[in-house]
Amino acid sequence: MESRTSLEHLLKRHKPCWACSARFSCDADREFGCTEQDKDSFKLVDYAAAPDVMAYKSKCDELEQVIKDNIVAVECLNDNVNRVLKAHHEGSTEYDVDMDGLSGTYKLLSYGILELASMSMEDALTGLPNRRYFDSRFNMEWKRAIRNQQEVSLLLLDVDRFKIYNDTYGHQQGDVALRLIGSVLKGFARRPGDLAARWGGEEFIILLAETGAQGALAVAEQIRTKIEDTKIPCIVEGAEAITVSVGVATRAPVVGDSLSDLVFHSDRALYKAKELGRNRTHVYTATPTG
Repeated sequence: MESRTSLEHLLKRHKPCWACSARFSCDADREFGCTEQDKDSFKLVDYAAAPDVMAYKSKCDELEQVIKDNIVAVECLNDNVNRVLKAHHEGSTEYDVDMDGLSGTYKLLSYGILELASMSMEDALTGLPNRRYFDSRFNMEWKRAIRNQQEVSLLLLDVDRFKIYNDTYGHQQGDVALRLIGSVLKGFARRPGDLAARWGGEEFIILLAETGAQGALAVAEQIRTKIEDTKIPCIVEGAEAITVSVGVATRAPVVGDSLSDLVFHSDRALYKAKELGRNRTHVYTATPTG
């Protein structure tokens, strides 16, 4: 009997036969109902290459088992894909994937799926969640706040004079500054419902679940002070270190409210903080001066 060979070798030598049972030999075509047309169109092997009926049967058995094993692996891989997609949709970064029964290529594929899922939700520069992931999580927390009748707050943060900083120190140093700010923000999103993300450019956004205006203001001031105390050098327009301005907005949403309104209010508060001189926090209010 021939020694076992790889699936790749088998596929190079044998043509798959969908008309036959894969349990026939050159002396048993009639027994298994193979017609002359079947033999011409779906011949599984070159008979001259496998004169030994038992060796041929062994190859068929092996190929059948390989196919069955691969079906199991593909099903497991598909389950892993579905778990990742479900977790992504629910705004989670935890994936309950199953590597049991997977080996070689299929395990690499599963790890690749996890890596792609992570990349699709992470800002490459700062390591913070990106805007796409933030939008998904914000939508979840908004619905939860409506259901539980709780407040939710947003902090919109912008790096002061960042264009001048980039023009003075170069974009590479600007990237370093953004990474440092990102590392500071990670420390202020410890609770399950909180999230710090890169909003775009030099803007960052922090979601604070179950947090009222006073609590959000306190967190915003802690962040602003921490970044100022980090002393990222910035000798432009009289400043000695990079600072940030923060806009704060809070809402206890009800059915029918739009979460985009809360984003707009935090943006208005940020604009006001800039207008009042930068390096400060401003809380949105529904008054004409807010």
